Amino acid sequence: AVALVRSSDATRLVSSADHGHRKTSKRERQPDDGDEFDESEISQETWTPGHPQSFYDLFDVLAGNLYVSGLGDGTVAYTKFVQMLRHLNKPLMISEFGSMSVSGADLNRPSDVLGTEARHELIFREAYRAFHGLPEIVGWTPWCLMDIRVPMHWRWYNKGLGVFRYGLLDESWNEKRVFRVVKEEIAKLKAHFQ
Repeated sequence: AVALVRSSDATRLVSSADHGHRKTSKRERQPDDGDEFDESEISQETWTPGHPQSFYDLFDVLAGNLYVSGLGDGTVAYTKFVQMLRHLNKPLMISEFGSMSVSGADLNRPSDVLGTEARHELIFREAYRAFHGLPEIVGWTPWCLMDIRVPMHWRWYNKGLGVFRYGLLDESWNEKRVFRVVKEEIAKLKAHFQ
């Protein structure tokens, strides 16, 4: 695939999405762990690249989808990501990051509970602080613009609708608190390049 892209447009940057292999003192993370993976001891995790050197040599930019759900774990997680791939001497990108929330969920739950807008906002603010302190990370993509229907995605914060709640907007296009955070970061980027 990389050779095909390069043959059609040699100027196009090619990236990979990889979060490596994470191990805790308890067990390895499994692909279907989702919200259930215990990230409370993220500082004790060992992170190793998920592929051999020859794989990473193919790419111009190395990217990772990295969701950090524990409050206070953002700086540690993003730093571990950089440390894991720094030796490859390539620009790094966080190709997906985020959390989830339901509009208005804060009314009935503490702000540190997964699914509240307050927690969603805090996760983003923590991620941006970490990104600004890690010059190896040259870009990031918040996930995602809007809540969407995914019938298999059932959790309390879906209100029984089977909606994927990672959006900056809810399914009716109403802004969540986290939308404001992303707007602030875009304004900082614009000011930086003016």
